Amino acid sequence: MLGLRRFHDIQIDLWQGVPDTFVTDRLVRLDGRLALQAFEEFWSKAAPSHHRHLSFACAVDVATAPELAPQVFQVLRDTLSSSAVTYRQGGLERITLILPSLDVYGVFQRSFFAAFPEV
Repeated sequence: MLGLRRFHDIQIDLWQGVPDTFVTDRLVRLDGRLALQAFEEFWSKAAPSHHRHLSFACAVDVATAPELAPQVFQVLRDTLSSSAVTYRQGGLERITLILPSLDVYGVFQRSFFAAFPEV
């Protein structure tokens, strides 16, 4: 893990590896080109939960990552900007995006740092 950010008191991080080996309270799988749609739908339907740690396994390839990554982080930023207090009251402390390869991780990391700069 080469980068953590806090946004509205919720920790956000990236992790590269096999999702099944990652310990989390809830794992949501996002597959390929439908990943953005599934991510948006999750946040539009998600109520404050008792989960302290939400993880999203992003099954995307290096060809789709450059287009997808900035959009994913924009959805996350917009959601937390409008609802972070509600999610924190529900117990949410951490969000992790799990990425399948170092190449995809690199693409996502650049977008991650652009969307959530260090303060």
